[in-house]
Amino acid sequence: MPGVHWSRRARARLEIIDPAVRDQLTSNAGEVLHDMPPASYSQDEGREGEIMWHRAITCGAAPARPLPKEDDDGPWNYFLIYTQWRPDPRSEPDPVTFEVLDIIHVTEVADRWETMEDGTP
Repeated sequence: MPGVHWSRRARARLEIIDPAVRDQLTSNAGEVLHDMPPASYSQDEGREGEIMWHRAITCGAAPARPLPKEDDDGPWNYFLIYTQWRPDPRSEPDPVTFEVLDIIHVTEVADRWETMEDGTP
């Protein structure tokens, strides 16, 4: 199980999330974060350069099958944006420890997508 470091921004975002969901997110992070690729479930995980993202659920949840309590708020509604932990900017990244840079709710992703589609910055 990898180590997880939370950036200041990610810790601040955790503070505004329901405590039960927050506990699930912090618990799941150690299980779901990994170096990309492969991205077998591209709707749930990916990479662009050094930045990676993963839906805050375990890999392999079948996209066609609804998740339990999908209508409720839970870790399935969040993406963890992360990179390999580099405690000193001059050091090499730690291959087994990750830094969560941000936590994004699916509604934020949808809002950003809608903004891109509208052509507004």
